[in-house]
Amino acid sequence: MTPNPSAHQEDFTDCAKRNFKFLLEHFGFTTAVTKYESRVFAKEFLEFELGWYKGEVDASFNVLLENNVFRPYVSRRFYLGEVVRRVDANAFVQRPSLPRWALSVDDADCFLQYYAELMQKFCLPILQGDLSVLEAITHERRAQDKANKP
Repeated sequence: MTPNPSAHQEDFTDCAKRNFKFLLEHFGFTTAVTKYESRVFAKEFLEFELGWYKGEVDASFNVLLENNVFRPYVSRRFYLGEVVRRVDANAFVQRPSLPRWALSVDDADCFLQYYAELMQKFCLPILQGDLSVLEAITHERRAQDKANKP
């Protein structure tokens, strides 16, 4: 992937907003920059956060609901890669050429473009409010926790 020509004139949060503007335009999300300089997109009971730390671009969903599945003190954060693998185990067999590390805004922009493509290809039901994939991951996590307890 190649960075968008305007990426070198933007900061990370602007690049994130540009690459994920479809969340604002088509799915009713709002957006803000956090105190940690990450970009958060929010809608009702769901957040999607993009952060750039120590050469890595992180992308994760955070469920804001509290119910019988999504409980307090149980992780309600789901990394994009984890979600994509759950939807399609072969999703990462053919990856585009990406920088090894995101050391510049241009590098980070390449990852943001790729993550936006993944989200549009594999996460549309989540963006439309269907949390069943995230629920399944939560149930699987709980089962693993129970199996690992002595």
